Amino acid sequence: VKMARLASVPDIGLLALTPAGRTVAEVVIQGFSSALVAPRMAEAIAEVALFSGMTAEQASRLAAIGRVSRVAAGGTIFTEGQPSDAIYLVLSGTVSIVAGSESTPLGTVNRGDALGEVSLLADRPHSATATVTADAELAMLPGPEVQALIRRRPDIGVIIYNNPDATKCYIDPNLMKRIVQLPRIVGIKEN
Repeated sequence: VKMARLASVPDIGLLALTPAGRTVAEVVIQGFSSALVAPRMAEAIAEVALFSGMTAEQASRLAAIGRVSRVAAGGTIFTEGQPSDAIYLVLSGTVSIVAGSESTPLGTVNRGDALGEVSLLADRPHSATATVTADAELAMLPGPEVQALIRRRPDIGVIIYNNPDATKCYIDPNLMKRIVQLPRIVGIKEN
């Protein structure tokens, strides 16, 4: 390939990616984002009670499926009755939880807390509405990807579902028995 030096930059008009090029660009950008965001999310995961007991490697695996988003004050994360699609970790900001037609305040979620986990793990619609009260940065762990990770890595599922924060959701007792038996089934020795 021979390179030529141009005296001026030619006007090539508006540049746009083809649909195939756009798909490739999105994958590359997601890869770069994951590389930058995953370590930060792994640190956040270590602070969340739901994930207590995870090794650094397990937290890194979970963080790799996450995405970070910013939500301005007044923004709604999810509404009561809506199907659950993710677990959210609050990286910064404050989220108010309300329920019922009267919007009865149930509590506030701050940095280091999770929300949406009860609905996702119990496979039920959200029982409350989550609204950002102070600009927030959230890590979102998409439900289908969390479930796929748990299928690939049952050791991670055992930690999540055996955690007291997870058992507060009303999980089918038969499902819980099967999950608790996973370490024995897959040959993981308990300490």
